[in-house]
Parts: sequence; structure tokens; C-alpha cells
Amino acid sequence: MKSVIASLCIDGLKYGHENMYQQRANILIDSAIKFTPFDVLMVTNVPEAFKKHENNKRVIIKDLKTTFPSEPLKICNQFNFGIKRLPIKLCSEMDYDVINFNDCDCFYNGWDQESFASMLSEKFDVWYLQYHPEHCIKNKMNNNLYTAMKQKIEKMGDLIYDKLLLATLPAETRIVFKNNDKLKVMLDYWEKFSKKCVETNCGTFQENVFFTMSAVHAGMIQHNVNPKFKFAKFCRLIHGHPPLNILDYHNQVCGQEDNENTLRQNLGI
Repeated sequence: MKSVIASLCIDGLKYGHENMYQQRANILIDSAIKFTPFDVLMVTNVPEAFKKHENNKRVIIKDLKTTFPSEPLKICNQFNFGIKRLPIKLCSEMDYDVINFNDCDCFYNGWDQESFASMLSEKFDVWYLQYHPEHCIKNKMNNNLYTAMKQKIEKMGDLIYDKLLLATLPAETRIVFKNNDKLKVMLDYWEKFSKKCVETNCGTFQENVFFTMSAVHAGMIQHNVNPKFKFAKFCRLIHGHPPLNILDYHNQVCGQEDNENTLRQNLGI
């Protein structure tokens, strides 16, 4: 199966030290090219930060400003999580069988293709970091800690129907999709949610429930990435500011690095 890593790098929103996300996105690209067989597609508002990849046939850089000029970076002065769908959408229109969405501060320190292929042979359409059906949105809406989420959902009006409230709240740091008709239905509905968020000034930060609701709408068969699959141990995430915490596939701290340059040296990239 032909696979691609889809990612989004938005810098300049004052969420970290200067150029933090473009540094980390370049680590993602370089580590993926070194360790995995995947191509990489990056949507970004700073395409000039990726010029070194312009002659690499395995790397596709898309300028957010010219490719999606009407998509806002922020809603309610917070990052617009709805634009995470954009690199997935672009990849779904290409000849890839599998789309492996990664946040841009993910990286790889090895790979096991056999176990990844084994996972893809299962009947599911999408794999999340965690998938716990008991953590459904309907249950969370009755919890005072999720008042903001309830208010967001109420703003979506007719887009919401009962079945969508059974969607779970998985992390969106990494998501693996099969590129099939269900994914296209899911992306279309996610786009409707995104447009409604802009129209109603509904911030998607911090719990973006709309992507998982869209998957339910599309009838996607959902599952979690089981730790038994060896490829997962090679998937890492940079968290925080120097010194950096390194998280494993399931977002547990598994190490530290002094900074991004030290990490590059240790990866040999």
C-alpha cells in the first residue's frame, strides 16, 4: 500500500519559542525520509522554511495562503483546529492508499513496516491513539468540566444529530486513515463543521470534537493503535520547551533531549 504522512505546520502564532514549529516540522520530514518508506505532505504558512526539500520527490510542500486562502488560522484568537483536515484532504485526492496524519512535532527514530502492514490488513477505516467508546461525547456533555465543549456543539445547529453524540474523544496527534470513500464523506462533513465554526465564531480549541463526529457520520469503523504493533515504538512526539520531553506513541514521557539540535544529532539527520 502506498502511504503518506500528512502534516500541518503553522508558525508565528506565539505558542512557543521563535520558529519552534518549523524546526520540529523539519525534524518530522527528515526523520520520516530517513526511517520510513512514506512520502510527506506538509501544509504550512511558512513555505520558505522548507526550501531544502524542494528537490526531494518524496516531499510535497503546500503553501496554506495560496492553496487555501479563505481558511483562517485562528478562531476566537485561538488556533483553528479545523485546518488540520487540509493536508488530509490534499492527500485523499492523490494516489495514496493510506494517510498517516501526524502533528508537525512528531518524529520517527526507526520503523517496522511489517507490523504497520499487519495493522492495515484489519477491517478498520481509521486508527486513533486511543479509542474508548465509553468516553463518548454524550457522556462528557453531562460533566461540568466539558461545558465549553457542550457550548461548541450547540452552536453547530442542524449539523448535529443523536448518533454523532456517541462519537468518542480520541487524541488527534496521530491518526491513520485508509483512503477510501468513507474518508471523503468524513472530510466533507468536517469541512461543514469548520465553516460553521467560522460563521458562528466558535473556537475549536482545545477539544476538537468535530473530526471524530465526522468519522461517525461517514460510518467509519474506528479502532486504536494497539501497542503490540512494533512500528508504534518508533513514533515519537516532542513536547514542551527545552529541555524537551519526548513522548511515545500513546503520549507517555519516554525520554528527554536538551533541544531540537541535540535531537537531530541523536537521530543522525
